[in-house]
Amino acid sequence: MTITDIKSVSAHRDRLHDQLVCLQAQHDQLIADARLAQSEWATAVVNGEGTAFLAERSRHSRVVADDCAAATAVVSGQLAEVDRQLAQLHAHADLNAQSQAHATAVETFTERLAALTGIHEVAANGLIQLASELHNLHHQLRTALREGEALNTQAVAIHTRAAELQRSEQVDDAPDGKHLRGVA
Repeated sequence: MTITDIKSVSAHRDRLHDQLVCLQAQHDQLIADARLAQSEWATAVVNGEGTAFLAERSRHSRVVADDCAAATAVVSGQLAEVDRQLAQLHAHADLNAQSQAHATAVETFTERLAALTGIHEVAANGLIQLASELHNLHHQLRTALREGEALNTQAVAIHTRAAELQRSEQVDDAPDGKHLRGVA
């Protein structure tokens, strides 16, 4: 069974963590039992009492504690692997969110640029006498070009991040505003 979504991996991680905590508590209890049996064995030796049962109890507790420690190591390894998988899933989810936000920003920018371009053509062809509006348009175009450059820089960063995560993302660059550069 391949676990690929963050919620499932997180639930699996929680189960492994709970299992690890139980194993660690069990191991601690077994070590305490082994120490107690060893102490009782030492007292029995001093008192000249039978020690075979206490020696066997101490040995058995240590063997079971060693088995429990081995199981703890296995679960710790599984937990570390799940943590790595969860980190990778979060990185992919973050990249998806960045890609979606970028696509939305490019779409909004494209619409705004088209509207500004239309206004610019009307102003350049027929409304020269409205110098104050042209000045305002000039400022808006410069702002739009800076936003376009920022979006292109963002696209490069997303491509770079996608390459680091060994993914190929289709991220739209901002539309080219070269025909407006002479004005800005």
